Amino acid sequence: MRGFAAAMRKEHSQIRLRSQIERFSVGRQQLGFLLSHGIGDHIIALGFADAFEEARGEPLGYVVGRGSLAFLAELYSPQRLYIPMPAGARQRDFEDGLRRTRLLYAHFPKLQLPDMIGYRGLTFLDAYRCRLRLPDNVKMRYPRAPSAKSIDAATVLLQREGLRPGKTVMLCTEAKSLDAGGLLDRFWTPLAEKLQQEGLDVKVNDNPQLSERLGLGHAPVALDQWRPLVAACGHVIAFRSGLSELVLNLDVRHSVVFPLPKDRPGFSLMRGFPVGNCGHEEDILHIECDPDSPDRTVAELLERHLK
Repeated sequence: MRGFAAAMRKEHSQIRLRSQIERFSVGRQQLGFLLSHGIGDHIIALGFADAFEEARGEPLGYVVGRGSLAFLAELYSPQRLYIPMPAGARQRDFEDGLRRTRLLYAHFPKLQLPDMIGYRGLTFLDAYRCRLRLPDNVKMRYPRAPSAKSIDAATVLLQREGLRPGKTVMLCTEAKSLDAGGLLDRFWTPLAEKLQQEGLDVKVNDNPQLSERLGLGHAPVALDQWRPLVAACGHVIAFRSGLSELVLNLDVRHSVVFPLPKDRPGFSLMRGFPVGNCGHEEDILHIECDPDSPDRTVAELLERHLK
């Protein structure tokens, strides 16, 4: 009975998505990407889209993804159609594609490839190259830089909060895909306090509790405003998440923190999931945090981020 119910849910999801695509007058022979994970996965797939077109010898006419992330497509090819995923459709219902279309699920069916990350140096981007059948030396394309007008508007927002443009550190303390529990008190709070002691302002993106401890106001950042706001801040320190991909080519001080996973001894998130692969990643500080001794990471991070 459960199998029948799952099959019916999958069929309804397929029907809803096919109807959604037809409403946008997309032909069945048009090649498309289905993007259904988070920010980082959207950015990586979109960053490889031009290389995918070149490898296939035909245009990628459209992408389907989360409606809230439609702005990401405009950072690459504004002319490429972005179709929002219909409400209630589930990503696992499309791992084999969408029947009677040429829509490619651009991620990892049943997550087989990610299970190999870290083996013999395989990285997250290598897994995407395998999935999309791209040469191993293909680089992701840069997203379009934020406009001067959007950065000016973000600068005004910072100043209204009493923060100094170019002298503010944006802290991103959450990452849905990482188990980083217990580090609020022992890592982020002392880090923020020491940054303030160094004469920098601090803005917390995603943690009202930390903002309150530091005596700061808390104004969450809308995703489509993230890039210009970080550009206006001048600094960002984040747990490894798609937000780092979103600002990987901005001219800011950028540090990415990778908690050491306790459930995989010897495995390094930092080596398996580095940020960026466009030839500029040496400008992004990658640093590992041992949950058992986060104070050492705070000291090292301060020294290297501020030098």
